[in-house]
Amino acid sequence: MPPFSELNPDATFSKRAIYEEILSVALERGCMGLLRHCAKGWIDGSCMFNLCIPTELTLLTVTAWIVKRAAQTKTRCSELCESIFDYGGYPLDERERERKELKVLNGRLGNLDNLQAFIVNLGKRSLAPATISEIEDNAQRIRTFYTYQRVLLFFIEWGRGLVPEGQQEQDQHQPSALAQLQSSYANRHTSVGDNRYINGLLRRIGQDTGGGAAVALTYPPRTLHFLMHLMLAFNTGLENKHEVILYLLYGLDVVQTAGVKLSDRFEASFGLKTQLVTRVKSLWHLEHDNHVECIKVLSSSLCPDNPYQSWHVDLLVEALLAKGATSEAMSVVYRPPGPLASLARLKVLMASKSIPEAFAYARRNDDDETGRPLLEYFFRQSNRMRQFKALAQLCLRDTEEELALRLLRDCRTPLTDSVQLILLLQKSKYIEAVSFMDKVAAEREIADESSRAIIYAYRSTMNPVLQTLAATWTWRRLRTCIRCPLAISWPGTVPVDCGAASSRALPSAHAGPRSTTRIQRQKKKDQCPATRCPSCGARCTASASCHIVDAQCAPCPTRRWRSVYASRRNLS
Repeated sequence: MPPFSELNPDATFSKRAIYEEILSVALERGCMGLLRHCAKGWIDGSCMFNLCIPTELTLLTVTAWIVKRAAQTKTRCSELCESIFDYGGYPLDERERERKELKVLNGRLGNLDNLQAFIVNLGKRSLAPATISEIEDNAQRIRTFYTYQRVLLFFIEWGRGLVPEGQQEQDQHQPSALAQLQSSYANRHTSVGDNRYINGLLRRIGQDTGGGAAVALTYPPRTLHFLMHLMLAFNTGLENKHEVILYLLYGLDVVQTAGVKLSDRFEASFGLKTQLVTRVKSLWHLEHDNHVECIKVLSSSLCPDNPYQSWHVDLLVEALLAKGATSEAMSVVYRPPGPLASLARLKVLMASKSIPEAFAYARRNDDDETGRPLLEYFFRQSNRMRQFKALAQLCLRDTEEELALRLLRDCRTPLTDSVQLILLLQKSKYIEAVSFMDKVAAEREIADESSRAIIYAYRSTMNPVLQTLAATWTWRRLRTCIRCPLAISWPGTVPVDCGAASSRALPSAHAGPRSTTRIQRQKKKDQCPATRCPSCGARCTASASCHIVDAQCAPCPTRRWRSVYASRRNLS
């Protein structure tokens, strides 16, 4: 009699019960070819040929038997492992009979999983969608428990001191490998950016399961039992489960170095893909402050497909830039191990100070519908890195120039104001430059230091010819104001032109119509309104009636003060 069957000579069996016993015997003897043949005949109806008496065999017979047999196997496995997670419980490897039985039951559970998958693939074309959905749901549940049993059996065989927990403390009087791993992580004083890969992976698993199995799971886990709950998550992919287990085994291999590494045994036992192994190993090295080994693992990988997903590549680039490994980040950009986001590539180009290449990439890959995030990041990062010279050498379009000037204005520092003025003058936008200077001076409440900085930027940018043209335009503006004092309201500072007088002199010279009339007629002699040189701060040595006309500052002979309102000559 097969397992889970009672031998009772007086019992009567129905046809369905007899068929189930026969199927159970075939499963116990490993006759998988016979089981697949029966399933195929019950799906396409070929088993009914040349039969005079109906056998009452349908596909429901085998599918119901698979579910019933899997449930019986699961119950027996739970009985065998009842106290395996208890602290100080008995190990199965000391009781050879139970360990062998667990391995046999796990193998039969795998055969049931393969048979159910065969039925699903074969019946997709001929069975109703509702029937296929029910069979797929049962197959997923069987596969979930089968995966759980495989991992548990692996830890029972090779995880010395892990299951049952506390055995190593009792036998060798030393903490277990998992306890040592927890202690090492507690002493690392990890920052916010550490363990982003494993924590992000667990967070994604928790979202996939709808807040079920992986919500309470943190790394490193408190006990192995908490980690095994992850294997029972119904909606979590098998690859993600293996990813978490392999990451844990890499840490355990560092703690206990005796014998064959658990990670190597796990890779061989479960036949993990090369992409998964490369991804976990490289990111494990990255999170343990060994980015050189991480790049080495990626470069030496022979897998044809990219091992990384998009969020893995973003995490790798950000970690390399945070550690200052710009050259390694550039190698990732030129040979990405997975889908590379545009913003991540732009960050690497900016970190390497390849400003022209970064600008060309941002312009080529930006999208107007999304608000041009790449160009905005480029200009903001250029301002933060003070790459103003490279920024001034770029050939910008009108929309790009407006964006750059707006971001410069948002900084509101004397340095960025001077850069904005230089950009305006280079584009020959002199009226906008003078208006911008008026606005800056008004916002700074005519601060001396700020005025000197922006005046220097003005003088160092324009050549003498352009200064003459700008001064002529400014003179015409001022003459209009003199003729009609109410035409414009005088700002808090004189528009800078060829070395204008101190901005504090302007409100006193143009306080109202009376002062304007006195200047126009030039009859009354008054004190020179420019009492200090705007360059060196020395007092003016001119006479009281100079009206700042060709007055020379004694300590600063290379500069001459000229009035913008006392003479109608062309100013140079």
